[in-house]
Amino acid sequence: MTDREMLELAARAAGYVVDSFEGGDHGAWVYEKHAPVDKWHDSIKIFWNPLKDKADAFDLMVKLHLLIMPYPLDKAVRVTRLDRPDTVVYWNECNNNPTAATMLAITRAAAEIGKLMNTTGETT
Repeated sequence: MTDREMLELAARAAGYVVDSFEGGDHGAWVYEKHAPVDKWHDSIKIFWNPLKDKADAFDLMVKLHLLIMPYPLDKAVRVTRLDRPDTVVYWNECNNNPTAATMLAITRAAAEIGKLMNTTGETT
């Protein structure tokens, strides 16, 4: 899965619609799915990239009720859903950068949740 595909699926899971991508895979301009169509151009569209922005990753984690579990010696990050604690949504190796690994794990987990959703935002 490319970063662009991951961002698009994660945005779906978070209740956003992707308007456009900036610089290829560097981030996306998104707006809230339930925002009035005639108003999002002016005030609601935001630049969003949970792969690079800690606040975006944190917001995504909170919105989707994700539980983040770093493993000893910062070797890996495990992400599960609080409503399904027996399910590992995504596991990511840290490769000496636990912050980047955690943001990737959160975004990837959100993308996996987004895959399960239909275009109306309901889980299938």
